[in-house]
Amino acid sequence: MENHVDMTPQAKKIYNRLSCVRWTSPVDMQLVTGMTAACCQLILTQLAMAGLVEDAMGEGRYFKRCRR
Repeated sequence: MENHVDMTPQAKKIYNRLSCVRWTSPVDMQLVTGMTAACCQLILTQLAMAGLVEDAMGEGRYFKRCRR
């Protein structure tokens, strides 16, 4: 799915950096990508809505890549 043409470069950057094992917060992703925490939060939430990442307990605090 990371080659999907509708995915923005920012979303690809976040998606490719997510682990399938370790939960990651938007603040952690901010440190890795250089984007703002709010931007990371929005993209992670959108990826969760698309079913590409898991949202721990549905609270939007921690995310990890879905195993496929």
